[in-house]
Amino acid sequence: MPGVIARWVGSLLDGRPGVCYHWAAITGHGASRSVRIQLRWGGVMRELLRPGRSRRRRSRLGTVLVLAAAAVVSVGAAVGGGVAQAAAPDSGVRAGTGTAVDAVSAGPVISWDTTRTVLARNGSWPRLLLGAGAAAGRRDLLFYTTFNPGKPATITVVESTDLGRSGRVISTIPSPAGTIQEQAFPLRLADGEILIATRYRTTALTAYSLPVFASHDGGRSWTRVGSIDDNPHAAGRGDRGLWEPFLATLPGGCVAGMYANELHADAPPAGGPTYSQTVSERVSCDGGRTWGAEHLVAASPGDARPGMPGLARLADGRFIATFEACVRDDCNAHYKISRDGVTWFPGLGTQSPDQNAGPYVTALSDGRVAVTSACTNEISVSADNGSTWHTQPTRPFNLTCADGAYPYTWPALYQIGPREVADVVNVGPGTLQIRYGHW
Repeated sequence: MPGVIARWVGSLLDGRPGVCYHWAAITGHGASRSVRIQLRWGGVMRELLRPGRSRRRRSRLGTVLVLAAAAVVSVGAAVGGGVAQAAAPDSGVRAGTGTAVDAVSAGPVISWDTTRTVLARNGSWPRLLLGAGAAAGRRDLLFYTTFNPGKPATITVVESTDLGRSGRVISTIPSPAGTIQEQAFPLRLADGEILIATRYRTTALTAYSLPVFASHDGGRSWTRVGSIDDNPHAAGRGDRGLWEPFLATLPGGCVAGMYANELHADAPPAGGPTYSQTVSERVSCDGGRTWGAEHLVAASPGDARPGMPGLARLADGRFIATFEACVRDDCNAHYKISRDGVTWFPGLGTQSPDQNAGPYVTALSDGRVAVTSACTNEISVSADNGSTWHTQPTRPFNLTCADGAYPYTWPALYQIGPREVADVVNVGPGTLQIRYGHW
């Protein structure tokens, strides 16, 4: 029913000059349900009717009818010369489908349990790689970067047999002299080989790269085997970098490497638009040794800065990519869906409700997909392959960017057992923690 009402709102408003219906959603559960309606007019994305959580359970139909009517009145006033609500910057969101979002069951709620401190200080960017087989006796790996005073930045690899609750360091990859190498992202291939993609730059900002390392002995030793992309001609510029690599397996065993890319900020020799930053993707079918042509996952000419990409496979076989959309949409999280994980429609995709900065997406074994992010630490869950999203009633970490102390948690969410998840984050300057949950 909410979708029917939302489509009715859209039909009323689409005929008005400059108005384009975008989406409506009901988020939350029961007494925590709230209704959100977004529309675009005057070239600006505006969000109407995002009330706080109600204190008592109300009829969903009654709620949507009242808010839908209010939306028509509000937009009518704004378009007709009345006072409009505060507008967000133009997000560049693709709104061509005009499809309303129906409220559907989000499945079981995630409850959060114990928390473990992985590193008390000088750490950053924790990422987990689950071992093969069942959880009992499995050897998982935890990767993070340490920034110890007077020493080079070092990628540290910890082995654990109890899902990260304890562990021991089994290897390190120090940054070469005069460089910073960090942000390791791991992937286990079908043959057991482990890859990590890292972010590399010289301290003088003369070169950037995304090196790939491989291990054949469970993470105890590493060999550099390739690079997803390189910029050897940065010439001291801090805005011509390559950032935040993410690896995922594609059908057939090839590897997708996604990353934030500033190499299109200069005008191409043959002319054409410039892009402050894009989310780019290259594919390797030889274990990270060589990488193919660049695909643009998210891009919009000018000052738009999509970044912090992630990729997961949906239950219907398609792929979902998440990323932040900075400048145009205040770093709110956006997402796109692709049939093959390589072919993407143009633009900046669709905004993901309640998520901001550094999103991370993971597919759950029950067919759902979950997203979290660095500025809200909310967990948004979709039970219908990304068509609708529902924010979980509790967060793994009660931290937001509004807190100010250490705003960005750079989370990574994993399913670690049949009904278990783990959220791995930065919770303070250099402090790394894991929180465990279940449903």
